[in-house]
Amino acid sequence: MGKQIAVIMTKIDESSFLDFLKSISEIQILKADASSASKDAFMIDDFSKDHENDFIYYIWNKSFPWNFEFSQTKTNRTKQNFYYIENIFEAPCIEYSRHSFKEKQNYGRLYWSKNFAAINPLQYDIMKFDKWYNQIIRWVKKNGKQEYKGTLNAYYLPDAWKAYVEKI
Repeated sequence: MGKQIAVIMTKIDESSFLDFLKSISEIQILKADASSASKDAFMIDDFSKDHENDFIYYIWNKSFPWNFEFSQTKTNRTKQNFYYIENIFEAPCIEYSRHSFKEKQNYGRLYWSKNFAAINPLQYDIMKFDKWYNQIIRWVKKNGKQEYKGTLNAYYLPDAWKAYVEKI
């Protein structure tokens, strides 16, 4: 089964989160889709304004080697089809889904699918990756606050908490 935590971050919080990630490991941020099937098309440096309409990212811990496999979306709705990383659920990556501040119940999350969604066996050290993932979760819990205590309730990082408190 995968592991996840609900999280609410503003752009300021995302920057702090990224600083933390870079302080504990060499990482690469990946977009969920791109216009070409090349590694470079998916790689970005941060969650910056240039990507503010993207809602799903992957955080690759580069100390775990991995080979990208691409596939193209098949849709008639758009003229331009996009590419996605076909083996992302077998990758040493954590999914970061952004919180939608427009929809009340649509929380962001940090998610590691572990071997839950993998088609093939994972090719990296699961125990070491689990240790890294748990280090990230501890940071979120240490720096975040919950409106209500409990495992199913979202953690607001500091700037998101400030915005939430000002609203109520």
